[in-house]
Amino acid sequence: MTIVSHEHEFIFLKTAKTAGTSIAIALSQYCGPNDILARVSTPDEAIRKQLGYSPAQNYAIPLSHYAPKDWARLLLTGRRSQTQYFHPHMSATEIREKLGSKCWNRYYKFCFDRNPWDKAISLYHRYWRRPRDVPQPSLHDFYSNFENARKGLSNYWIYSIDGNVVVDYVARYEDLQGELTRLGERLGIPGKIDISKVKAKSSSRTDKRQYREALEPSTRDLIATICHKEIAFLGYEF
Repeated sequence: MTIVSHEHEFIFLKTAKTAGTSIAIALSQYCGPNDILARVSTPDEAIRKQLGYSPAQNYAIPLSHYAPKDWARLLLTGRRSQTQYFHPHMSATEIREKLGSKCWNRYYKFCFDRNPWDKAISLYHRYWRRPRDVPQPSLHDFYSNFENARKGLSNYWIYSIDGNVVVDYVARYEDLQGELTRLGERLGIPGKIDISKVKAKSSSRTDKRQYREALEPSTRDLIATICHKEIAFLGYEF
């Protein structure tokens, strides 16, 4: 879930399979009424409400960008359009365009990323947690033949523009709580950013083996090819 906090002057970009929803919910407790919090799923919004944190807000399309259908809805019903102007997995390109260069340049921008080989196994099991209309492929075939799987595996496109990383910090999922503690200090957030109370999108992974044991050499190399940019930038090793 994308967050733009005017109160603390930060932008959180949500990446895939990095506990992004849990992090966003935890950050919500520090957000003010003017901050932008994109919507999450209904069950996750229920978690946020139960914890008493700020709900999804200020994410809808502004009046300045209304299309004729949006004005028609407003005139006929008196209700503003709920079209998502800010949505969960926005790229840096989208956020900069919609937020404007002034805030984008001034605010502290951060996200999380994860060892791509471990992430590949997690994403695979997440996708196939429910029965599909097609037979479940091997992990290697999944990333070889499904274009959306390959795009979903790499987070680099979210925090880069024209191939260059444009956020101030890419935190590591492997040190999740330590990174959140350091980020809280950097942002001047009082107390500890704690996700232990947030249980969003629990793991659906059935293969509990360490990724080095679970991946064949050919699959290891395929993942390295797909995620070569973040591997080079963050220095991940198999």
